[in-house]
Amino acid sequence: MRGLLTAIANQFLFIGVWLLLPILVEVIPIFAVYVKLSFKIVINWLKRHFHRRSQLTNQAFLPMIDVVIPVYNSADTLAQCVTSVITGTYPLEKIMITLVNNESTDQSFQIFQKLQHEFPTARINWLEAAQGKSNALNMALYNTSNKYFVHIDSDGLLDENALLNMVQQFEAEPQTVALTGIILTQISQIAQSWRLRLLQLLEYHEYAAAFLVGRNAEAGANNMFTMSGAFSGFRRAQLADTFMFSSETVGEDTHMTFQMRAKGQVKLARNAIFYVEPITDFNTLYRQRQRWQIGEMEVVHIFEKQAMLSMRHLLSNFMIRRLLVDHTFLFPRLIWFFAPLVLVAKGFSWQMLGLIYLAMYGLYVFVSGLFFLLAQVYLKPFRPAYRMYVKTWYITLLMPAYKFVLSWVLLFALLNRPTERKWQGRGLSDELAKFRQLVAADARKLRATLKREKS
Repeated sequence: MRGLLTAIANQFLFIGVWLLLPILVEVIPIFAVYVKLSFKIVINWLKRHFHRRSQLTNQAFLPMIDVVIPVYNSADTLAQCVTSVITGTYPLEKIMITLVNNESTDQSFQIFQKLQHEFPTARINWLEAAQGKSNALNMALYNTSNKYFVHIDSDGLLDENALLNMVQQFEAEPQTVALTGIILTQISQIAQSWRLRLLQLLEYHEYAAAFLVGRNAEAGANNMFTMSGAFSGFRRAQLADTFMFSSETVGEDTHMTFQMRAKGQVKLARNAIFYVEPITDFNTLYRQRQRWQIGEMEVVHIFEKQAMLSMRHLLSNFMIRRLLVDHTFLFPRLIWFFAPLVLVAKGFSWQMLGLIYLAMYGLYVFVSGLFFLLAQVYLKPFRPAYRMYVKTWYITLLMPAYKFVLSWVLLFALLNRPTERKWQGRGLSDELAKFRQLVAADARKLRATLKREKS
């Protein structure tokens, strides 16, 4: 009897340790973020109602700004992108638009000419740069001079108030040296076919949670890890005092974030949204996340000495905690994929395993629910985006499965880190084709070896 009780206790201890890991690493920190941001929302509401802070609304006093758009084969989207800048609420006479060509081979220059003709009062310049987004941004930085330097991607649309809200936040917060915009996907571009629509809605909810909750929490302690490469703004004085946008990594946005954080506060532009095109298939998502992961690791390696990357700085250095969650604790999460084979061999029933996995999934749904509740509060001023987000609440139930799949993508990025730096990596179909080629080659070698031994 005593041996039986000991065996049961050991089983529950084994399970408890593995259930404790997501609770300690993800559930408790996220609940703390939820409480902190909820308190912040209440404080901001009280400030708006009882202590109205004046904003810079007189257009005569708004500063000149530079809006830079790197262009690479952007003929299909460039006109809409530039038009969203021109037709926004920021005074057009205060905007200098600079398009920087990255060796395009399509009709992008002709689109630029049409825009000049269509908007004769807009100041739109065209520059030529070597291929690479960082080269384009550096070229623009050398050839512009206004107080704020804002860059956006050529395949997205600015919310009509995005530039005005960003500049007003800069002017109200002198200690802020850089702001990252909020990135959401374009609702009108979300597909109707259920498979692609589901993938795009998962991406939509992921972006909403990542920027409205995740970046908000990071900005509160000046722990922003990555500003958006699609839409960010900088004070020129501090930006010019950096080592510029790096071409040594595919994560130039993360690299610049680290540099700007040393100059002052890097925050989220609370009411500035940039709408990007949703992903078109899983291959696109696979390439994108591999590139992000590789860029993150490259930047961490570059800043390794300044970051003091050792476990004794776990409590003082947010980068250590970020790497632990994104990388070190990635492996225990993925182990659960293979765990049933071991647990059944150890005597666990399938019913018990089902309850364990259900409990774990429920924990992650709870976490997704907390993000959902907070994100919708921040989205409320943007009615179409808010309605789409709330209407598709059921996506919250699928977010843990989506993130589990992305965990495998991140793992493959770590294992397959390329020796040659490329913006466009291999897609999943390319990886599978390469895998089949390797298996076929090994099979041929094995058959040849067996033939030689027989002869």
